[in-house]
Parts: sequence; C-alpha cells; structure tokens
Amino acid sequence: MPTTRVIDGFAISVEKNPVPQTPEEVFTTIKTFGKQWTPHMFMVDWEAGKGWHDARIVPYQNLSIPPTAPCLHYGQEGFEGMKATRTRDGRIALFDPKANAERFMKTAKEVDMEPVPVDLFIAGLKALLLQERDYIPNDGNLYIRPTEVGMSPFWGAEDTNHCLFYIIVTPAANSSPEPFDALVESIHSRAGPGGTGSAKVGGNYSRLTADKKRAREQFGCADVLYTAADNKELIEEFTVRNFFVEFTEGVVLTPELRDRILPGTTRNKILQLVREKDEKGEKAYEGSYTIEKLRQDLAKGVVKSVFSCGTSVGVQPIGNLVLNTGERIPMPEGTLPKKLFDYFNGLRDGTVEDTHGWMVFLD
Repeated sequence: MPTTRVIDGFAISVEKNPVPQTPEEVFTTIKTFGKQWTPHMFMVDWEAGKGWHDARIVPYQNLSIPPTAPCLHYGQEGFEGMKATRTRDGRIALFDPKANAERFMKTAKEVDMEPVPVDLFIAGLKALLLQERDYIPNDGNLYIRPTEVGMSPFWGAEDTNHCLFYIIVTPAANSSPEPFDALVESIHSRAGPGGTGSAKVGGNYSRLTADKKRAREQFGCADVLYTAADNKELIEEFTVRNFFVEFTEGVVLTPELRDRILPGTTRNKILQLVREKDEKGEKAYEGSYTIEKLRQDLAKGVVKSVFSCGTSVGVQPIGNLVLNTGERIPMPEGTLPKKLFDYFNGLRDGTVEDTHGWMVFLD
C-alpha cells in the first residue's frame, strides 16, 4: 500500500517498487551515462480547472501518452539538468536547486506549458532523493532530469489542458578536469534569433547527436562549439555547456545570451564569483566574441585559458579548437578552470565554505 510523505507542506504519495534493482546492480553502468535509472520516479499532473494534483513517488515506468499529445508533435516539452552528491559527512548535497526551478518555469512559459511552482519542484526533488538516497555513489553523483511534457489529447494550436511533470535520476561518474578538443561548427547552428535558444527544450538539442558524431568520427573531437546562425564567426556555446575565455589580469568573457544561448547556472555563478573579486565589477564580461578575435588574442599572448562549464561536465578546459578545414588551434590551459572545478566540487562535498547560500543539504 502507498504511504504518504509530507515535504515542505506537500503531501506526496509513495508507492515502493516491489522488485527494485540494488544500488550495486545500478552502479554497473555508471560510466555509460544515462543507461540505467534508479527504481523510482516522481510525478505530478496539472489539468485545467484542477491545477497541480496527485504528487507521487512511483516505480520507474514508461509513460502513457496520447498519440496526439503536443509533446510528440509540436515540441511542447522542457527539462532541466542537475546533480546530487554526498558530502564527506554523508549528507545529500544539491547545488542551488532554486535557480534550476526558476529556469524551468521560464522554459515552460516559452512553450505554453503550465510552469511548475518553485516550491513544488523542490519538494518533489527532495522526496525522490530521500527515496533514492542509497543510489548516490560515493565516488560519483546522481544526475537528475526534471521534465515537463504537454499531454493534451488533441491536435491543433489550442491552449494546453494537461501537463505532466516528472523527475528521474541516474548514477553518473564524476566529471573530469582534463582538457578536451571541440569542433567549431560552421555549418549547422544550435538555435536562431527569436527562437527558443535560451530555454531548455529538446529542439535546441536535436542536432546534438549528429553533430557530435561527425566531430568525433571525422575530427577526433569530444564536443562541438556552435557559432551563430547569422554570423558563423560569432561564438555561442557548446552542445551542453557554456563557453568562457580567460584573459590576463583575471578578466573573463562569455558570449552574451541574446535570445539563443542557455543561461547556465554554473555560467552565472562564475560571472558572480569573478565580479565579487573586482570592486569595479569590470573583470567579467558578456559580449560578442569571434573565432578571428580569439586568433588575434592568442597571437598577442593575452589569452590564459579557454574553458567550458555546465552541470553535468563541471568546469573543463579546451585543449584544441578544430576547424572544418582540419586546422587545430591549441588553447593555453591556465589555472582558472582547475580552480573553479575544485571550488564547485568542494562546495558539493562540504569541504569549501558556502558563503553564498547556494547549497541545499538533506540529512
């Protein structure tokens, strides 16, 4: 029989999986990301006239979706990426879940879904993590995928009358601080002006698999760096990470969001940290930056490092940027990427003091 757990004022039904895999069985695929999910998931429905209802933890299962649902035909869906880790003293650690919840609300509005309230988002997250606490590996993390899909049982551009919000989690290996090579994608684009590039919707990632495959098989690269749809010299972002360049004297630059780059939570934290160290706030810039300007700055010796950042990958330096011609442009590694990598990991394991109040801990 299901039981009820109250989290932050929300009554959440809990139905335990009768035949759960053990943590050891789930951990066997930890190095192949996203291949194995834990025994339970969180779900809650929204319906017009009823609001959000039936918050529940249930056994991991397939979804029952109407064939006409707008998530299948019109891309009416959105998701988030987060991770939970263990501190040295055994607590569950979450890195600023409120920021993810707020971005998730903005994504829902972009595609006309009912936004999940921040407090409901976090309550469901806590409930699932407490249920799956034994599946957080000591030498890895539990990757979290909150997702919302439009479930209305009709075609056509009508107002949504049913949305489903669910959360699933999978054990994952820790990210690496080692440099990687990226292909500068000058043919395809991730998003265009006036589109949904600043939201976390599946359409922005529809080219990811094909472009990464080409980068890997033809150029030996681990990732792709996209350029703007209207200016193929203008740097935007990687497939699932933001782009940063570090200059001498502690100055960093990341491409301005405009309406086509995802406002990454790690990206925003890096900008905040750099600005806090500079009384005038002039050492962290959001602006336009091109491949040609990067070439010039490298020739002048003013670039200290080029790096990426994101929830799943942490902070990771770029070894080489590779052009479609096959030319490889080596990047200096610098020290900032590793310092940031260690800082964020220290927050997660409790060895670095959280002076900003970003961390949420569950006992």
